[in-house]
Amino acid sequence: MKILYCNKYNFPFSGTEVYLFEAMEMMRTAGHEVALFSMADSRGDPTPYDQHFVPHVDFKQTEIGIYDRARQVAHAIYSSDARRRLRRMIQDFRPDVAHVRNIYHHLSPSVLWELKSQGVPVLYHLNDFKLLCPSYNMVAKGHACERCRGGQFWRVISEGCYSGPVGSGIVLAAEAYAHRWLNTYEKCVDRFLAPSRFVKNKLVENGWTASRIDVLPIFSACQTVLRIPPPRAPKFFISDAYPRKRGSQT
Repeated sequence: MKILYCNKYNFPFSGTEVYLFEAMEMMRTAGHEVALFSMADSRGDPTPYDQHFVPHVDFKQTEIGIYDRARQVAHAIYSSDARRRLRRMIQDFRPDVAHVRNIYHHLSPSVLWELKSQGVPVLYHLNDFKLLCPSYNMVAKGHACERCRGGQFWRVISEGCYSGPVGSGIVLAAEAYAHRWLNTYEKCVDRFLAPSRFVKNKLVENGWTASRIDVLPIFSACQTVLRIPPPRAPKFFISDAYPRKRGSQT
């Protein structure tokens, strides 16, 4: 099977990518052919498909003009460029299935529409609560928060739960509303993978179809196996001696 992985970072930026590369290696070992569609970054290992990668985007860049910032905002919500580049990669690699995770902003959910248009089945691997919470983690000011329930994504602005600038919160809300109105995830994703039953239950509570969500706990490849010897049988010394008090008579 030919599996196309889509992830915005092509190097171990975080545990998400460590997991991704371990999964890819596991699939290679099982005899599958794998490829990555990502954002270009010199920190990543070269691949035969680097020419299809999206050019590097730095959303934290401060010295940037209004026009370029507006282009970044549009790219984060729906990137036509990422979609065109993915189209060429699909034509080159011809995958049987796509494993998608962590595509926000740098690739954008537009890539899901391209996969659908090319007839590539999509497995969407959840590693956060982005579908329910624009700021990813359902936490506001240090406390659990579900105020975006039912698509009330504007609360990411009013609650101030995103630690970045207010403008970034507005973009996050706009992205969430855009793809809710487009039904991007409902129309383009064939199966969802949740890392726990808790995540699946939260999705179902918010109206997602339970039968489309599978639970796959996160694994970690063991580099070293420690062999612990079996415990020795405890040794006891039993004595019938009884301590006598000083001065006691026998």
